[in-house]
Amino acid sequence: MRPGDVVIRHPITTTTEPHSLTMVDITIIPPTTTNNKFPSFLASKKAMIGHHTKFEYNKFRLKDNKHSNTTANQIAQEMIQKQYRLLPFTIDHLGMIGPLADDFLFANKPTEEPLSHTTYINPQTSIHITHLIQSSLKKSRQTNILNRATRNWRLSFGDKWYTNTYHAQTPGQWAKQVLGNTFALRSSKHILRAMTNARSHTKFSKSPKNANISCCSINLHTPTNYTVRSLQYALHSP
Repeated sequence: MRPGDVVIRHPITTTTEPHSLTMVDITIIPPTTTNNKFPSFLASKKAMIGHHTKFEYNKFRLKDNKHSNTTANQIAQEMIQKQYRLLPFTIDHLGMIGPLADDFLFANKPTEEPLSHTTYINPQTSIHITHLIQSSLKKSRQTNILNRATRNWRLSFGDKWYTNTYHAQTPGQWAKQVLGNTFALRSSKHILRAMTNARSHTKFSKSPKNANISCCSINLHTPTNYTVRSLQYALHSP
């Protein structure tokens, strides 16, 4: 369901629940860059948060749906009427998630100031998009869901394991493992693909056949599928 990649439905059990569902729009954002347009791996935490916020801001703008001839304003208006929340969920190349994603999952408050709709609104923002942003960042919004799920699990089941694999005792542990494993596997495939492309580049074409071209301890002469299977086994081992 667009504009969301993942839809989470909320049972409205009280009048304080502001949304009937959350539409999560996931984006893998590029690295921050220096003035020379090279990726910056030494950016400050404040700069990285600002980088995430910029992409969250862009996601709130929505896009016109050319297939149904629906404008972004019309989409925003319909979402407000149906009590849908839009959650831009950004992930960078180092595994850091954006302020809105962090607020939703953990509520760690990565910034000194609390999240506010004013961060994502400027004088050029249309009235419908403004209302959507304000609705998505209501004080009564769903937040800190993993810690809340863990607390509710322990109240209901005590020390019982959450899964039958004995890898996680709580929903929060399980979710963190899945998120971490998914990102690690995706990153490993990205590195393998990038290094394979580099190996086939002209400057490597004259390298000795037995040359050991590697990156991040990944040997390019190891078959890709075997490396991925090994990574999967390592990630899922106790």
